[in-house]
Amino acid sequence: MKPRFVLNFLTACRKKDSAGFALPLVIMGGLVITVAAAAIVMKGMNDQNQVTAQAAKSTADQAAEAGLTQVQAFLLKNPVLAKKHFSQWGSTASGSFVPNDAFLTEAAAELQGASCNYKNMTVDAVKAALATEITAFYDQTMSAPKALPNPSGNGAKAPKFQMVDYRFDASQQKGVVHVRGLAGEDNSPNQAKTNLVASFPITDGSAPFTGVVPGLWVKGTITAGQNVNNPGSVNAQVIYECDKPIFTTSAGNGQNSGYTEYVSGSQRIALPNSMDPPGASPIPMPDPPTSAPAGVTPASLPTVTGNLTLPRSGTDTTSSSNYNSANQTYYYTINSTSGKSVSGNGVNLQFTPGQKVVLFLTGNVDIGGNSQIVHDCSGVSGCDATDVQIIGPIANASGTFSTGGNSAVCSIFFWGPTYTLNLSGGGNAGNCSSGANQNGIYWAKSWTGGGQGSHNALHQTGTTWEVINPIANFKVKNRLGANSDWKTIDEQGAQSLMSSIQVPN
Repeated sequence: MKPRFVLNFLTACRKKDSAGFALPLVIMGGLVITVAAAAIVMKGMNDQNQVTAQAAKSTADQAAEAGLTQVQAFLLKNPVLAKKHFSQWGSTASGSFVPNDAFLTEAAAELQGASCNYKNMTVDAVKAALATEITAFYDQTMSAPKALPNPSGNGAKAPKFQMVDYRFDASQQKGVVHVRGLAGEDNSPNQAKTNLVASFPITDGSAPFTGVVPGLWVKGTITAGQNVNNPGSVNAQVIYECDKPIFTTSAGNGQNSGYTEYVSGSQRIALPNSMDPPGASPIPMPDPPTSAPAGVTPASLPTVTGNLTLPRSGTDTTSSSNYNSANQTYYYTINSTSGKSVSGNGVNLQFTPGQKVVLFLTGNVDIGGNSQIVHDCSGVSGCDATDVQIIGPIANASGTFSTGGNSAVCSIFFWGPTYTLNLSGGGNAGNCSSGANQNGIYWAKSWTGGGQGSHNALHQTGTTWEVINPIANFKVKNRLGANSDWKTIDEQGAQSLMSSIQVPN
């Protein structure tokens, strides 16, 4: 019996020891699982917070960029402000914007000649309008952060922006703006902020415009022909002077009679960098040259009444005195008989495609019948309407360029700020490649056309500003360029950078 007792005793002891050891293991295992689960939850929350913070930061960046766009749009509309610090526009010491009267007087005089919106206003009226503009700009962008449309649309707090400062860096000739973007709950620790400092060049001088030039630019009126109910169409981009009446009919019925048909296919445009109404140009039409370049003597031609091809074969060569090797152009002056330089029903004036010609008129152009003035660029590489420039003299304040009957004019650049155009020829005697009765580019005092029915009275060519810029010298003040520098930095750095820019005189 004694051995069995010993065995039972040992077995009981082992069972007791095993049970006591398992409980701590279970507790420790539970703790490990709990800690691991908590770590996973915390990591998930941290990742979610990072995602939320990144999304808020991205929204704040976008808000700052939206604010920059609004500042630049305002300066484009009021370029006279671009070369002054915001502090020179007026004072905000009282908590609201108070315009600087001396600055407004200076700016008003300049704006009268730079914008159609101010052209016919008195200086005092311009000052008042500009003061209203700047005050509204301050209220909308600076006085406090302004809410932008909520991109998520889910009830979240809308992003905001605020223009902190604008300065002109005279040493670098650039505008510098500090814009703050905000996203999230106001003044909360999690609110995302972006301080954006951007600069852009502000220049004076010739404007490097881009795109297609206006095919019809007039200083006065644009008038439909005699057939008010079927006046023809203008397939061209159109520009006119700020304060001139436009799109009338010869019957005196105004723009509502025949207007829609008359301009079908046309587009009234504003010059690039202009915030004025489309079609109205605050930049005056540039004057054409009145003489050939130094060292070049234009060839003198009699009144054109019949056949003539320019350059003249065997007479005009690259060694002729009327040839300018710098721009590879032949120059001519057409004399006038009874006030007309080109006249008659049998005119056949041809220009060799691929050659460049400048014609200075001394009188009017008046053709009819089957007359034609043809420069056919079709199929000729590099050929452009501006290769043939027909220039009306500035001194002739009442010149006319008229086509009638079956006459046509093809692919020229007529440039006569004192001339009235009457392109009512109803045929296509010149077989203009566009299928229009007249095509090319016409910059003149006024224009009338379409009197022969529902034909295409004017079809512009595809000449671009890159071609015109070297020919026509446009001067523009305080023109804004594209962003040349872009920084997102902390607020202290942004303020330090802005304060380092000295106030201009």
